[in-house]
Amino acid sequence: MYSLSLNNTDLDFKTLERKIYKTVCDIACSCLKDTLERLDMMLMARRDPKEYRNKGLKKTSVHTVMGTVEYRRKRPETVHIFVR
Repeated sequence: MYSLSLNNTDLDFKTLERKIYKTVCDIACSCLKDTLERLDMMLMARRDPKEYRNKGLKKTSVHTVMGTVEYRRKRPETVHIFVR
């Protein structure tokens, strides 16, 4: 991962701290993206297909303290049934 050496002047504590923070935030954003997409799949599985149809995927994002999380969610649309 990182080669640590006492003689390495390119890597100070602040730089190491920032690299670790950035790496952890990227991992957390990825986990949050997966969680949001799985929850969306669960919601779409529970929908009433007679009332809501799948209109396709929509790319959206959420701004968090870890960074911006971009994910895709399904767009449900109400099925209009006209009775004469």
